[in-house]
Amino acid sequence: MGFSLTIMAQHVTPLDIKIAELNLDSLRGAYLAQPTMYRASLDVVAEQLEVELKYEGYIRREQAQIEEMRRLESRLLSPDTPYDTIHGLRKEAQEKLSRVRPRSIGQAARISGVSPADVAALMIYLEK
Repeated sequence: MGFSLTIMAQHVTPLDIKIAELNLDSLRGAYLAQPTMYRASLDVVAEQLEVELKYEGYIRREQAQIEEMRRLESRLLSPDTPYDTIHGLRKEAQEKLSRVRPRSIGQAARISGVSPADVAALMIYLEK
């Protein structure tokens, strides 16, 4: 989670709020005790906190998927990879990979007709 705020000189994140079981009313009271210049943004802060707390599981899962795709993009395939000889690749995947000649595992994973099992077979092939 990238969002945080400062309440009474304390750095507070959405996780801190969840752990402390604080509610919006208690936060509002602490926040309104701050100088007037911060009060206008209370609604924005409250909305951002609500979104991050409500969707933190989804956001974390999306971040993990992004990291996995970055990792797959860094696994490069040779232009002359013999897809027709790789054990575990389905015939449709062999044909499409041979035709497209992806540069990385990540690119191969985005080809229609290449399944997660085919991607796993490619990764095993690369490790040999």
